[in-house]
Amino acid sequence: MNSFPGKIHRFGSTIVRSPILLVLFALSIRFLYLYLANSLPTFHSPGMDAEEYRSWAESIMNGTGLSAPYLRGPLYPNVIAWLAYLFGGDTFWPVRILQILVSSLSVYILYSLGRKWFSETAGWIAGFTWACYGLSIYFDAEGLIVSLYTNVFIVVLWILDLYRNSSPAWKRLCLAAITGLLIGACTLLRANALLWWPVLLVTLLFSDRSSSSYKRPVTIYGTLLAFVIMILLSLPTLLHNQSTGGRMAFSLQGGINLYIGSQPESMGAFSVDPDYGSTWTFEQVRTRAEHELGHPLSMGEVDRYYQSQALQTWLDDPEKSLMLLVKKAYLLLHVHEIGNNRVLPPFLSSVHPVFAFLVLIGFPIVALFGFYALFSIWKSYPQARPAIVFMIVHMIGLLPFFISARYRFPIVPVLILCAAGSIPLWQKHISQLKQKKISAIIPFIDFVVFAVVITLPNPLPRYDTQQADWLYHQGNALLRTHSYEEAIPVFYQVLEEETRYRNAHLNIGACFLALNSLDSANVHFLKEYVLYPSNSKAANNLGVIHQQSGEFDEAMQWYRRALYYDSSLEDSKTNLAYLLNEKAIEEAQVGNIGTAKHLLEEAIGIKRDSPSYRLNYALIVASEGNTMQARQLLQELILDFPEFLPAQEMYNQLR
Repeated sequence: MNSFPGKIHRFGSTIVRSPILLVLFALSIRFLYLYLANSLPTFHSPGMDAEEYRSWAESIMNGTGLSAPYLRGPLYPNVIAWLAYLFGGDTFWPVRILQILVSSLSVYILYSLGRKWFSETAGWIAGFTWACYGLSIYFDAEGLIVSLYTNVFIVVLWILDLYRNSSPAWKRLCLAAITGLLIGACTLLRANALLWWPVLLVTLLFSDRSSSSYKRPVTIYGTLLAFVIMILLSLPTLLHNQSTGGRMAFSLQGGINLYIGSQPESMGAFSVDPDYGSTWTFEQVRTRAEHELGHPLSMGEVDRYYQSQALQTWLDDPEKSLMLLVKKAYLLLHVHEIGNNRVLPPFLSSVHPVFAFLVLIGFPIVALFGFYALFSIWKSYPQARPAIVFMIVHMIGLLPFFISARYRFPIVPVLILCAAGSIPLWQKHISQLKQKKISAIIPFIDFVVFAVVITLPNPLPRYDTQQADWLYHQGNALLRTHSYEEAIPVFYQVLEEETRYRNAHLNIGACFLALNSLDSANVHFLKEYVLYPSNSKAANNLGVIHQQSGEFDEAMQWYRRALYYDSSLEDSKTNLAYLLNEKAIEEAQVGNIGTAKHLLEEAIGIKRDSPSYRLNYALIVASEGNTMQARQLLQELILDFPEFLPAQEMYNQLR
């Protein structure tokens, strides 16, 4: 029975009420989006996280990439790989179809929860809102964790509601086990879900206090069962990370994300490293940490280092850190959607303006009505309290990091339910307003003030390069798909929008280099380097131009310059070590043994994981008559690379 006064009227009798219509509508609009987006190169090659998950899935299918700790939760790339096994090796479409199907079923779940918790009308509003919620449509068609993560969370809310209303012991045990399985899966998708564990266990233990069922052994057994299942699901990942150079953690990117979100220069949004910008790599931040500490670090040690740096930031300037935390809390409530992987408005407008409009109005509506009614829903509807606690815990868990649309997205289903459940509240206010009660205007004033607070002030700096960013994203997609001739004019458009756009000249040069136009490539690489002398990739590519032209000394200078600005740049390491080895061979052939050894020592220092350079060094040492030293070098090489047969053959010859 509703606690809010006011009668809830059903939809008109001429309207077919079956919630299946909502599910079909959700399926239709998502498949329409998929059909329209399919024509865009930026859809097929989105870059960043989606590309990384796909590459990770392909490495799983090939049986490689399992010897290193997991930077992110491992479940999502495994899901992509499992689906690819079932559907002919396709790592792109099956996961998107799965996400659309699961999200469309969530429409029915939200309808069911809204109807049971509040009213039939609230159920329809909740289901319809999710069916046409812009970011849900967008994320369902992306190769990102957030769609699956959020929809699994919706299923958790549904199962918990069934658990609360179930009486047979066997059924409660089964439902408790399912919730443990689902929250465990969420944790393997994204480590943030670890914060949901105590929420789930407390909910299971005290879900039905009115009938004192929480005292029954079956409730305790169910809670323990859920906990054991979550532990068992987690152990393989934890042990893998511990045994492969990481530490006992679900993922090893939390430290650097915490560091990025805690920096004094942080805007509270976006994953922007203070040194490497938005395109930072783990190797870059690892190299920086090793440079600061003066010795090599395992991935687990890198994670701990950045956690300690984030803590040190708080200790050094607690006032500024607190202000940044308040700013991030405000960004969580603000109606503006902060894109992370791509510039959302122009991309969605390219698919169809309707989808851009749905994203534009989506969060403002559910935030305004959902947040505003939160306290009243908590007070009047106890059945909604676990969902609200899950949402609040998720929001608190985001604050140490940074805010973006896809990290905030899991709170949307709860806000939708709260917004739908606020109907009686607004009916009461409107009824009092019609009775001309002076006090009735106060809730409307409060609502307007709340709307102004979370809508008008924007704590982020003005975004003036949106069109240039969108064009750059298109050019990158064409570049990744090897459409070089089509990509070049797009990058020129970027420069028309923003003449100093970072990496635009770099990518034009990369296109010309792929088309074997070395002179044109050289011109653009030089332009990029003049604009941004610290752009290590531009310096590396200039080295490539000189290397392909046979100018090896000039090429080595450019590679050294690139490594000066970014000592983790693998391409420059590989290229420079190769040229050093070639030059060492030339020097050895003309009798300059000392010079050859010096060059090889530099090559080995840059690429110690390349056994050929170490073999050549041992060969030169042996040619000097230092057989014992050469044998010792070869023994070390064989220990490091037991399958490198030339080292074993040379060692046998020396014996």
